[in-house]
Amino acid sequence: GTGWRNFEGSADNTTDWGGVADDSTQINRPGADDVYSVPQTTIYRFEEQQRTRKNAQLVLQYRPVDTLTATLDYTFFENATAVQHQDISAWYGFGPSENVWTDGPVASPLLYSETYSAPGDLSMAAGQSAGKSTTNSIGLNLEWEATDDLKVSLDYHNSDSEYGADGPWGTSSNLSMAGFVRTSAATDFTGDLPILSVGGGNDVEWSDMRVTGSVFGNGRNTQDIEQTQLDFEYNLNDTTSIDFGLAVNEVSNRVQNVNVQRNDWGGVGEEGDFEEEWFKRDTIHDKFDVSGGDFSVANQLNDPTLTDFSILDTIFFWDFEEIRARAAELYDNTSTIIGDCGNSFCPSTQFDAQEDRTTTETNTSAYVKVNWETDIGDMYLRLDGGLRYEQTDVKSTSAVVAYDQATWVAGTEVVLNENGRTFLTQEGDYDYLLPSLNVSLEVTDDIVVRAAYSETISRADYSNLLGGTSVASLANRAGGNGSAGNPGLLPLESTNFDLSFEWYYDDVSYVSVGYFTKDVVNFISSDNVDSDVFNLANPLDGAKYDAAIAALPAGATGEEIREYIFTNFADDPFVDVAAGTITGDPATDNTLIFTIGTPTNSAESRTVDGLELAVQHFFGDSGFGILANYTYVDSDLEYDNTVLDDQAAILGLSDTANLIGVYEKDGLSLRLAYNWRDQFLNSRSQDTGGFAPQYTEEYSQWDLNASYEIPSVEGLSVFVEALNITDEYTRISGRATEQVLNLTQTGARYNLGARYRF
Repeated sequence: GTGWRNFEGSADNTTDWGGVADDSTQINRPGADDVYSVPQTTIYRFEEQQRTRKNAQLVLQYRPVDTLTATLDYTFFENATAVQHQDISAWYGFGPSENVWTDGPVASPLLYSETYSAPGDLSMAAGQSAGKSTTNSIGLNLEWEATDDLKVSLDYHNSDSEYGADGPWGTSSNLSMAGFVRTSAATDFTGDLPILSVGGGNDVEWSDMRVTGSVFGNGRNTQDIEQTQLDFEYNLNDTTSIDFGLAVNEVSNRVQNVNVQRNDWGGVGEEGDFEEEWFKRDTIHDKFDVSGGDFSVANQLNDPTLTDFSILDTIFFWDFEEIRARAAELYDNTSTIIGDCGNSFCPSTQFDAQEDRTTTETNTSAYVKVNWETDIGDMYLRLDGGLRYEQTDVKSTSAVVAYDQATWVAGTEVVLNENGRTFLTQEGDYDYLLPSLNVSLEVTDDIVVRAAYSETISRADYSNLLGGTSVASLANRAGGNGSAGNPGLLPLESTNFDLSFEWYYDDVSYVSVGYFTKDVVNFISSDNVDSDVFNLANPLDGAKYDAAIAALPAGATGEEIREYIFTNFADDPFVDVAAGTITGDPATDNTLIFTIGTPTNSAESRTVDGLELAVQHFFGDSGFGILANYTYVDSDLEYDNTVLDDQAAILGLSDTANLIGVYEKDGLSLRLAYNWRDQFLNSRSQDTGGFAPQYTEEYSQWDLNASYEIPSVEGLSVFVEALNITDEYTRISGRATEQVLNLTQTGARYNLGARYRF
């Protein structure tokens, strides 16, 4: 699904769009002190990818005299990915619903169901897209032994990379068709895989299918990096040396996007527009090896007509290129920007028409480090400590789409009309002085104790630094969504302490245990602000809409409200009955509100600490060995699923473990690995807007790697790799495990090959 809408337990469908009734239609309805969530949609997606990689590297080295070495290196990298997808989905309109709920305080539907007075759409979309990343990098290094005690190193590096379309359909295309056959929809969330039931869904025929909305997206991203670093190493005596240096780095990122988007979600065309052979009827659930619910929980519902759910298992895998070409012949161009092919069914390269953002980050740094070693009795002590100064300037320029009108086109879909672009320049800067100290003590020949203290920074991702406010061109009854970058973001700052003990009890066997703690400030959170940016009149929030709500029964659907307006306000200049559109009227409608997500720095200080355990053991000369490690992480900053407002929480923290069996002997190498990671928070927002978590659930997989060196050909080896050999799947959920956001099953992957070194 695309996300879940979240409510206080007291919210119902009379006060909040998406809320559920407080009556007998809800089994075990959430209480007033609970929070609950409802799904936006259920989607099954089938995708194929083809990837091609090209790599090349050249290194030249020249030593004109014994004390000077020059190294020139060039690296080329190209990665091309082509993607074809099909999906089928049912979007919930949040009309009257009958549901069965889990217990609070975080309540989720075990079953969510809606029925419709008029048939709705069963959407089937397809797309083809391809992108290619290319990187060219050149570097020059000069190493000069100025004296016996002084070494000087100069590094210069310049690289440029570009990402863009590698085919005729852009970097992300999606063409939607729909059969308007849906009389009801329900999703069972009792199993790992959500199971969708659609009334009339399995009876859909190819002749029912109509072209609806589409988007042909085209993106072009470039990055230029220029780095210069000068380092000095000076030996004061046999036990003490000093390292110092300075560097200047400049990184420029440019992001350009243009969408050719049609919003004909009500469908266009008629029966006979397409050929039957372009539609292949197929099934859904035999493509997954994941257990799902059987709708037995539906027996708890009071309405017996809703207990016989027909699980949706029919999909048309239709020919994308045939449908696209015919649609381009038959249907009008309704997108704001016309594609390069002259119609609305292909991408555009008119990047100066929509989003164009550039961020330049310049970093200047200097450091000094002292290295010292000595003996304390029979123990060897090594110590290094230093200071690093970092100064950073950020400048972001942006051009993003502006809008001047909002039009209600179907169901709950509100389309924004583009009107030029807005331009903005924003800046930010910061500087830090960062100390570090590392100590290593060899207590005996077999036991080593290490300790370290450091202050470090981690800069914000470039996507967070991009300036300008960008909003989605589709809104709904809940309003619109958008995002704004923040070039003034400070880096995450961490004060770190590490302590470890290592016991090398054999030549290649050891045990280690480590403790770490980090005090973190300036971590990035999301600040969602309600904004009336663009000042657009909202056709779903005004006099005509209010009149329809007053006249219709409670819980009226979007289409029922639209029909009332068409019937009773046909002469209104903002109502076009023939086109099926209702445009916002500035005189009678309120302003459309957008929820704008902006990254910000949290002022709170939080602590992360944990333990790392590792062991490596080989069984004599047998060639057999075992490697194992476990990392435990704890933090005083955890996400509270019962709180609907934004909250500080660190992403990506979880326990991990790896267990590897090894055999290395006589040219044969075998590695069988078990990799595990516990659940972790990966985001504090979902596509529905507002604040809502995303958790990547606990995951593990088995991998096998084997290689053999051919005795008769020196340098030649053959290998086989098997990844995820037990076909595990990943699962992302929201406030509760029932709130599935994504379940991906990629299957096992096998690689065969040979390597030759000379």
